Amino acid sequence: MNISVYYEDTDATGIVYHPNYLKFCDRARSNYFFSTGTPVGKQDGHLIIHSLQCQYIAPAKLGDQLFIESKILKLKKTSIELEQSIYLDEKIIFKLQIKMLYVVDMKPHIFPEEMIGLFDSILKDK
Repeated sequence: MNISVYYEDTDATGIVYHPNYLKFCDRARSNYFFSTGTPVGKQDGHLIIHSLQCQYIAPAKLGDQLFIESKILKLKKTSIELEQSIYLDEKIIFKLQIKMLYVVDMKPHIFPEEMIGLFDSILKDK
């Protein structure tokens, strides 16, 4: 997924404000669901963040064109682990490893069939 860096994404120096890298990755994850018409969550279930680890490698600046790549590292019945990389001119500038849980009533629950189908199709495209 491609992202343009706008003024609202930057701090006073014109460099991307650090939490916005997480927002960019969140948009890329959401885009998987939106582009396939797969529901992000059922009425009673949702994906929540369990843990994440970030590595800031180089800054992005106002006007930069970024590309976000997302890979599934591990898929279990109630959780998924992803690695997301943000590129600027084919150079990785940010890495995120994230584990998400599918919960119903805030308790881990087996993924719905629609999500499993989406995750399986992403894994097959590797």
